Amino acid sequence: MLLTTFLIAAPLLAFAAGQRAYHTALRTEHAQAATRHVVPAVLLTGAPPVTISRGFEPPLAWARWSAPNGTQHVARVPAATSAQAGSTVAVWVTASGWQTRPPLRRCQVIGRAFFAAGVTAALAVLLLGTAMLARYILDRRRLADWDAEWRVTEPRWTNRH
Repeated sequence: MLLTTFLIAAPLLAFAAGQRAYHTALRTEHAQAATRHVVPAVLLTGAPPVTISRGFEPPLAWARWSAPNGTQHVARVPAATSAQAGSTVAVWVTASGWQTRPPLRRCQVIGRAFFAAGVTAALAVLLLGTAMLARYILDRRRLADWDAEWRVTEPRWTNRH
């Protein structure tokens, strides 16, 4: 009964979780695409040399850009390791010009859906495994109790003393 319920419910729940995550991420993608813009930023300083301590982070250099609303901004932006002062880099900004991350890409939306479905399926498998383990432990306990009772009852029943 438990296995049948699992085989029916788990895929449906995983699919529903994936669908919900997909639609939520899709709405986020559309909202971000509507409110985020790429603007050119002029580097005020060159990019510092790459060091081991920075890991895989791109080097940051000071840059100036104009926001979509016309305000000027200066901040540190990711730049190529060979970028020199005066070169131009693309920066994602909000409508007010504050630096932000790029909007979600379609592959990220799909990845979130698969992640949600996978986590739901993994939790379902974990739940099934826990239920099967509990059943195994309870069955062993019941059999041990039955065996103990039979050792007491069997001599009286078969007249073996």
